Amino acid sequence: MKNLEKFLGKTKYEYLINFENMLDRYHIYSFYNWFDGEVFLGPEIEKYKVKISLKYEYDKMPDPYGALRLKDLGVKVTYNLKNEEDLELALNVAKIKSGPMSVNTEESVEDLPTKKVWIIDLEIPRKILDLFFNTEVTK
Repeated sequence: MKNLEKFLGKTKYEYLINFENMLDRYHIYSFYNWFDGEVFLGPEIEKYKVKISLKYEYDKMPDPYGALRLKDLGVKVTYNLKNEEDLELALNVAKIKSGPMSVNTEESVEDLPTKKVWIIDLEIPRKILDLFFNTEVTK
């Protein structure tokens, strides 16, 4: 089993669990609205960093002081204000390009409601997330 883990490496699911453990361990959830986000994209695992994007409602922007604490750890944090229809269109176009069928995307754009959302892009050094592998939760 250990040889299989070495061969396959760490999974995206394990990195998401460690990401949540990192936010909890460094008390990021104690800042306003950080708990209310959802994973929008990622994790994209690279050699030295892991990229994760979180999505928040417009009126639930996460407290920038939480981002400052993450920056102290070496995490690159970027706040982006986007229209949700643009994000949905981008995801649909990516799915359409990869799929066998073609769809007229201009018609589908008109049906989507205009709604602003915050996208928080995080680039986390892998060495930080790797600290949480093989650790047990204490009660």
